[in-house]
Amino acid sequence: MIMLRSDTGIRPTEAMRRAMASASDGDDFYGEDADTRALEAVAAQQLGKPAALLFPTGTLANCVAVLAHGCAPDRLLLDAQSHIALRERAAPGPLAAFQPDFFDRVDGYPDVEDLRQWMQRRGSGSALLCLENTQLWRSGKVVNVDRSRSAYQAAQELGMLVHLDGARLFNAAIALKVPLAALAATTDSVMVSLCKGLGAPIGAILAGESPFIENTRKLRTLLGGTLRLSGCVAAPALVAFRAGYAHIANDHAKAQLLAAALSRFDMLGIRPEQIDTNIILFRSAPLGLGPAEFVALAGQAGVGISALPPDKVRLVTHRDVSEKDVIAAGDILQRLIVGRLG
Repeated sequence: MIMLRSDTGIRPTEAMRRAMASASDGDDFYGEDADTRALEAVAAQQLGKPAALLFPTGTLANCVAVLAHGCAPDRLLLDAQSHIALRERAAPGPLAAFQPDFFDRVDGYPDVEDLRQWMQRRGSGSALLCLENTQLWRSGKVVNVDRSRSAYQAAQELGMLVHLDGARLFNAAIALKVPLAALAATTDSVMVSLCKGLGAPIGAILAGESPFIENTRKLRTLLGGTLRLSGCVAAPALVAFRAGYAHIANDHAKAQLLAAALSRFDMLGIRPEQIDTNIILFRSAPLGLGPAEFVALAGQAGVGISALPPDKVRLVTHRDVSEKDVIAAGDILQRLIVGRLG
């Protein structure tokens, strides 16, 4: 099976496995784990923030960030196509109690006038804008530093805070050829996933100002996210951070190969020049198939992909699939589609 389902199942490197085997064994609840403290320090430094905190998942980190910023349930503004809006507000999660407003712009970032009008309707008081970079539901689209800065400055002028779901911020940094800190600088808080392009087995980092992070530590405990002997989680991520993430450029190049193979089918709407990073999305309806049906057929043919509700199919390149694998997957999917079209 050529597994293009997600970049969340990347196997740990041998260096990561050795780090896990020899990880420190302090209790993170008491702040005693050396590897965890080292990881948080390195992550904060690379993100350009004063402090950082390790979480078991990015979803929990995003949830805690929203709660820690302290906005009222009806003073949250989300991109309608964001992961937080579409996946993380599901009951019975804590964010299900929020009644946010949504904007829907082509690039996933609001215009100044969007924010101004929204704040005028809401009146005075704290408010939180949540953004995403890269953007999963827009085929891994990247938002550049200038666009990020303009949205952040507009939010600041209106008294809004900004949280960034940067689950794949490493991919954005590589695509834009900028440091992580350049993208994180246009936020009040930022979450990055450790188990996607970076390739660690588990976890996420939330970074921001020191008082904010201390508050999130308490909320993490209240929501059941306390990590005890966290060294085995932190140690492989620390290896990944220190090794760097330049290899992610290869993932993007492999996505271009796959997009080129599928772009021959106009009805899918895949354009290689519109694929910024490592994610390809398309609707299977033009083939007369629902997403789950197409995923099942692809799996039977030897390519693992995923359905992205309500109507899309997703393919994700990553470190564990080679260029040869991707070319083979493209050939298999082309044959499947040609057979379907008759």
